[in-house]
Amino acid sequence: MDVVKGLNVLIVGLLFLFCGSVYPIIFGANLFYIILLFVSVTSLLFQKKYYNIHLMSFLKAVGLLMFFLSINWILTGINISFIEFPIMYGLILIFNIAFLALLNKENISINNFDFVFIIIVIYSFFNFFTTNFLKSFFTPFLSESYTCNHLFYVFFYRAEHTILGIDLVRNQGFYWEPGVLSVVLNIFLFRLLFGDNLTLRKGLIFLTGFLIFTTFSTTGLLIMFLQFTYYLFNTESNKMKKIFFLFLFLVLSIPVLLSNVTEKVSGKGEASFLIRNYDVLVALDVTKDNFFTGVGFSNIKNKEAQEKSPIYMDSDFTEAHGNTNSVITVFLFLGIPLGLIYLFLLYNQKLINYNKGFFFFIILICLASEPLIFSGFFIFFTSSYFYKPIDISK
Repeated sequence: MDVVKGLNVLIVGLLFLFCGSVYPIIFGANLFYIILLFVSVTSLLFQKKYYNIHLMSFLKAVGLLMFFLSINWILTGINISFIEFPIMYGLILIFNIAFLALLNKENISINNFDFVFIIIVIYSFFNFFTTNFLKSFFTPFLSESYTCNHLFYVFFYRAEHTILGIDLVRNQGFYWEPGVLSVVLNIFLFRLLFGDNLTLRKGLIFLTGFLIFTTFSTTGLLIMFLQFTYYLFNTESNKMKKIFFLFLFLVLSIPVLLSNVTEKVSGKGEASFLIRNYDVLVALDVTKDNFFTGVGFSNIKNKEAQEKSPIYMDSDFTEAHGNTNSVITVFLFLGIPLGLIYLFLLYNQKLINYNKGFFFFIILICLASEPLIFSGFFIFFTSSYFYKPIDISK
């Protein structure tokens, strides 16, 4: 069983790569899909006496998700999407095989997730200091779709931030941008604040909070503040301590937030702010005209729908592009009925079974700022709805 434990830790690690990591971008996603599939199947072969218990749940998850996807494909034009939809079928299958591999007689081991979370925290800590103190040793990675700086493909950065007159590199860990790292760290922070049986909890809470600061992500800081506020006012502790802690948090956050707002209004971040604002408006406009079916996963149809929108025509953009707001993207791609079903599945996921309403709220805020909703990581989360109750909260 030690082999299975090792393989399952590797599966969990690969899942976090499919939450916006730079490695699938740099070395090709197909390589990592093949590795994940190989490791998952190998794990299943080692524990074959277990997986029959959940085989029907696996078939139901794959079957129903593919059924919903097929409806969307038919309604949005089956003759123009021969690339995107088969890819989505493949993702559903691969990440459900990974889910099946992680199941045993009773549940998924939360220890695997905690172990990988801690590795990400430790790595991100070193990434922040390495990128800031050894920046001159980094070399650029340039491609048509992505640019960043790296040190032997181990440490990465692509953005800097000025705070109180000091230029600092924004910590992105091994993710494609700092905001994605803040999403992953905030999920771990939720686990630290509201889960049970975690060793070194206080130290990890402090370190994780510090690392969220190092991303200089406005959304990341907002989510962290909401989590601490919810935690403090739902636990028994001295009222003055709660107020002091939140006041201290705000004092520390204000310089970051003010510099972020300044950059987004008139500085380097202005373009990012305008793009996100445009993405929301154009997606709402296109969704309005494709209320029931959405535009599907076809890049061609999505581009054509954008270019017909008055929002696009009145903008300065010369070419349509993908949307950065995952929440709206669900309805843009799937339409309102299937989009609501997808979010219902995400809300009722069975990986986090405590404070589910608040967790869903946190996830929605995360997804509103990053295009991750159809990433392998969140397909994995959504698929958990179809499996028997899984308790990884203890």
